[in-house]
Amino acid sequence: NDYTDVMFDVPAGAELTLDSTLEENSVMVTPDTETGLINGTALEEQYVKLALSGNGIASAKQMITSAGTLNICKGVGVVGHVGANHMSAINVTGGNLTVGGGYFGNNAVVNGTEGSVLYANGCGKVVICNAYFVKNSSNGYTGVYQLLDLTDTATFTNCWFQGNTAVCNIGVGLVKDTTATMANCDFIENEANGAGALQVSGTGIGGNVTLTECRFKGNEAKGNRTAEGGYESNITRNSLGGAIVIAEKGSLTATTCTFTGNKAGSDTNPNPAGGAIYFNTSESVTFSSCNFNGNLAQASTATGKSGRGGAISNYDGTAVGTLNILNGCTFNENVADLRGGAISVHSGVALTISNDENSEKNTFTGNKTTESSSTGGAIVFNPNANGTATITGIFEKNETSMTASGLGGAIASYAGAMERCVIKDSTFIGNKGGYGGAIGFSSSGHGTLENCEFAKNEALSESRGSDIAALGSKGIVRKVKLLGKIGSTDA
Repeated sequence: NDYTDVMFDVPAGAELTLDSTLEENSVMVTPDTETGLINGTALEEQYVKLALSGNGIASAKQMITSAGTLNICKGVGVVGHVGANHMSAINVTGGNLTVGGGYFGNNAVVNGTEGSVLYANGCGKVVICNAYFVKNSSNGYTGVYQLLDLTDTATFTNCWFQGNTAVCNIGVGLVKDTTATMANCDFIENEANGAGALQVSGTGIGGNVTLTECRFKGNEAKGNRTAEGGYESNITRNSLGGAIVIAEKGSLTATTCTFTGNKAGSDTNPNPAGGAIYFNTSESVTFSSCNFNGNLAQASTATGKSGRGGAISNYDGTAVGTLNILNGCTFNENVADLRGGAISVHSGVALTISNDENSEKNTFTGNKTTESSSTGGAIVFNPNANGTATITGIFEKNETSMTASGLGGAIASYAGAMERCVIKDSTFIGNKGGYGGAIGFSSSGHGTLENCEFAKNEALSESRGSDIAALGSKGIVRKVKLLGKIGSTDA
């Protein structure tokens, strides 16, 4: 490999293209997810023919575009760059950036907030495709990139992100007050204190991300990394969002994406939330035809485990906006310590789980909570005065605690009015919970059931409702077929 130590700026009206002898820029070969190799060969050896590198903090070199256009093509690598604050390997403050291939590996930011590879702030269009981002790191805020206040869109297509880390918030990338689309991208084993892969947020127009056919596997919000250089204050989402955090003024739409084996967990924080997804005061979060498999919200502490939402959570008292689960999403074997093996929704969020006429129903299978006082094997709905839920789906073999505290083997509702939790056109089979083998309404929770079927669900005893438990609740029941019992302390 020919490694070149460079620094340059692309001024207004100029265009610079970096290329190599490699051909077929449009072709990307997927590495082995376990070894990171392609046909037994490391990515760097196989794909980098011209490499640009820096030489430490004092003399770190950058590629900068202040107003022009920078093009990076396949076969060009950015490797081993080490920079301080505002010293990402590529710094784009104006103009445009196009990456049509390339390898970005083992870059680092020390004592800085920006991503180790890319800092784009107030620039125009960013287009990145067929690129690999491997083992980049930051001991500050973001492992790979930050997109801030772009005047045009950002697009990622056929990209691979693996083994990137940040001591503070975000393992891969921040999208803030920017619109970004990502298609056919892989996020593998990235980690940070919170947001193992991505964060979407805003303070102005808001951040908006659209994901299509992307895969998130083994990402982790560890929550117990120690920051250096005074960045402890950035650890604001400790153990939240194993794959993605949607924060203030953030919106996310995901279609046909998979989330597998992601985790929010910590040795020091007993309250992880959102094994795959955490959202907070967001505008809209929508998943359509997505799969959530084996995600975890589990604390590692010996006592006080309070993980919420094995797949999705918004555990925050001020959250608003909408969460939409649509058209054949599947939730399989997700696990949380305390509430919502698959989904835990709180505050003023409007939760909708539904399907179009020609689409499959959403299914929840084998999700569970593990602590003795846990509730909602699949879903916990615990709203304030503004929160609502409309739920349609198939719930099978979900489980919460088989104790007197275990409310709702499939669904636990704390809604304060009948019209605020509506469960309809749903099937509940083989679920288990101490109170309400399938559905549990708390002493202050009410709801409406319509056109639902129940079979082979199990509670601690028949009097506790093998199908439904209503602990002092009020409700409306229409066209419901029960093969078990309703338990009630004050029906």
